[in-house]
Amino acid sequence: MNKIVIYPKKVLKRKTKLVKQICEDEINLIRGMIEVMFESRGVGLSANQVGVNKRIFVTSPRIKREEVFIFINPKIIKKYGKIMDEEGCLSVPGAAAFIRRYREVEVEALGVDGKLFKIKAEGLLARIVQHEIDHLNGKIFLDRVSSKERRKHFKRLKIR
Repeated sequence: MNKIVIYPKKVLKRKTKLVKQICEDEINLIRGMIEVMFESRGVGLSANQVGVNKRIFVTSPRIKREEVFIFINPKIIKKYGKIMDEEGCLSVPGAAAFIRRYREVEVEALGVDGKLFKIKAEGLLARIVQHEIDHLNGKIFLDRVSSKERRKHFKRLKIR
């Protein structure tokens, strides 16, 4: 399994492709992503963060193997309220910023069985879902801060 791709690699800046079929390749990718997420002590990981251009992400808000959520072709269908909290990212090590997100979101996605499901996420899970969908859309959390703050982070992290 690939290791985590670090920003500003191009794969993190482009929108990922829809998964048309869930085959052995996708199942193996998901297994590998889960391993990388736990090894890195992260709470979420998108496919493009391991260099794969597919609309898939995994998450485990409490970092527990028995509590892993898998989202294939996720789409936010409803959003409620706003909340500001601090975020970091495995692909932007050493950076953290306060980001405004929706307090709750309803998400539609495919599971590994290929069936469509809906979930209402709140709290940390809602934040992770939004963060990972941003990744799938070619955005990082620092794209959501002011340009002045982003420049400050990029300068400190030596990102061009």
